[in-house]
Amino acid sequence: MLAGADAAGVNLAALTGENAAKNNALFMLAISYLITAISIRITAYEIHDLYVDIEKAGGDEAAAREVLAQTGAHVSASRPQALAALPC
Repeated sequence: MLAGADAAGVNLAALTGENAAKNNALFMLAISYLITAISIRITAYEIHDLYVDIEKAGGDEAAAREVLAQTGAHVSASRPQALAALPC
């Protein structure tokens, strides 16, 4: 009789744990997508600010290098395509 009661308790605990794991997994997945979306939004905002600053400074490659140097951003001389991608 006691063995049956113990087995029922174990089964109930296992089912409860399984249910919690399923529900928490969906919640954690949503959190990771939310964090990624926030990160993308912050990056886009920073890029827009750089673009506006470059336009204010003249909009050419020299202005872009000056603004990037003032902000601490680094663009390697061996990668000029990084500046070519800017919509100046």
